[in-house]
Amino acid sequence: MLAQSLARGYLTRKADTALHGRIRLAERHILRFQAVCRTLLVTRRLARLRQTRLALTAWAVSLQSASRAVIVRQRWQLHLWHVRATVNCFIGLQAQIRGVLQRRRYYRLKSALRGTISVVKKLQAASRAQVARKSHSEIRKTFSQTVVMSSVIALQAQIRSRLTQKSILRKLARLKRREEAFTRLQAQCRGVLMRRRLRTQLAKLEDVSHIVIRIQAAVRTFMARKRLLSLIRGLRKATPMVVGFQARARANIARQKHEAVTKALVERKTIVSVGNLQAFANLNSSCLMLWVCNRPSGVHLYG
Repeated sequence: MLAQSLARGYLTRKADTALHGRIRLAERHILRFQAVCRTLLVTRRLARLRQTRLALTAWAVSLQSASRAVIVRQRWQLHLWHVRATVNCFIGLQAQIRGVLQRRRYYRLKSALRGTISVVKKLQAASRAQVARKSHSEIRKTFSQTVVMSSVIALQAQIRSRLTQKSILRKLARLKRREEAFTRLQAQCRGVLMRRRLRTQLAKLEDVSHIVIRIQAAVRTFMARKRLLSLIRGLRKATPMVVGFQARARANIARQKHEAVTKALVERKTIVSVGNLQAFANLNSSCLMLWVCNRPSGVHLYG
């Protein structure tokens, strides 16, 4: 076994030395072959990679465009958010800057015009006068014709009437809308004015109340005296009729009493005393008639 293993080792070493010699002889060709193989493999890999990339070019392009679009949108959204967050500040700042610039321009123009303000006013007045003269002359030439003048006058009248009607209608519409308010206001104003007048009249009456009371008392006294005088005059005029009526009434009453007394006396048989009573009654009536005929003027029968 040992001999065999030694023999095998010797043969293997010998074969390896021969193989190494061959390899050394063919090393140049092997290197070239290896380079050619590597080139072929790389060429095949590149061709496969190229085919793969060519197959994926459209998808890659669309993916790149989509990714770029997403990135651009995100950037623009961030930019818009920043702009929206600061737009009010920018607007206010811009307005302040414009105001400052405008004020500076105004102050500069004002300071520049201060020295030439009289000249500018004269120039403005002259230019206005010239424009007014030209317009007046043109209008005068245009309206100097009789036909145009009559048509213009008629048109002016119509326009004035239309404008007047429109203004009146507008005022009426406004008044109709506010009619209740105006009515209430008028009523309140009338009440205020009436109260003021009453207050002033009451104040005046309070100032002259004692005089008014005296005048009223004098008027009442005068009216009472006037009524009394009219009553006295009426009584004086009717005195004869009243006296006659009183006499007839008393005569009638006396007759009734006399008849009653006579009947009573006849029944009681007192004829002597009746004669005396008749004499006394006749005497009393004759005295009364005498007094009435001879009474002084202004004296009445019953006070």
